[in-house]
Amino acid sequence: MGEGDLQKELKIKDEQYEISQNVRIIGWSDDTVALMKSSSVFVFPRLEYPKEGLGLVVVEAQAAGLPMAISHAIVKDAIVISELANYINYRNNPEEWAEKIEMIISEPAPISKYEALTRVQQSPFDLRRATENLIKIYESDE
Repeated sequence: MGEGDLQKELKIKDEQYEISQNVRIIGWSDDTVALMKSSSVFVFPRLEYPKEGLGLVVVEAQAAGLPMAISHAIVKDAIVISELANYINYRNNPEEWAEKIEMIISEPAPISKYEALTRVQQSPFDLRRATENLIKIYESDE
């Protein structure tokens, strides 16, 4: 997990709205697996312009079976399990994001964590497949 450009602003809003008991701004962490496993929903309101690259953390969230509230900045290539992806316009107001996140949390998981991991393992993001594909790309240039 990383630190975003808006971390300071989030802390200010956290205090302003008195929601610190419900918000954890953890910053940088090397233990992504534990964070994903202990989460209910993955929220990624990335700026839509300029677009970010792949966003591997989105693939990790899917491997953990997390439903996601994500902006349209997330490229479709990163979506392995469409049932987990809930796109929200980045420019929508915070209340719309909150309502969507509450809805996601209140609904039963669209697929099991085991099925999610299996589907990611069968995708191009599987480490073995990705490595083989990379090798093929470079071998074809010879």
